[in-house]
Amino acid sequence: METRYRQFNSILNAIAQQNSQSMEMAAEFIGNQQRFRSAMQDLDRKRLLRHADEVFPLIRRTLQVTHFYFSRFTR
Repeated sequence: METRYRQFNSILNAIAQQNSQSMEMAAEFIGNQQRFRSAMQDLDRKRLLRHADEVFPLIRRTLQVTHFYFSRFTR
């Protein structure tokens, strides 16, 4: 039983690590897009929503992300 637990735990950790890396890549992709950075700097929610609508369906489908938050560091 202990061996099965360790195997199961190892598999879950590997999945969590992979999901974490995928989320980090998605965040980097969004953060590196000039259109997102520009909309954030301008505090333009409509543009952010428009840009997010273009990439969100893929991220939702592949990473099971349910929503985006865009917030300022000062918040």
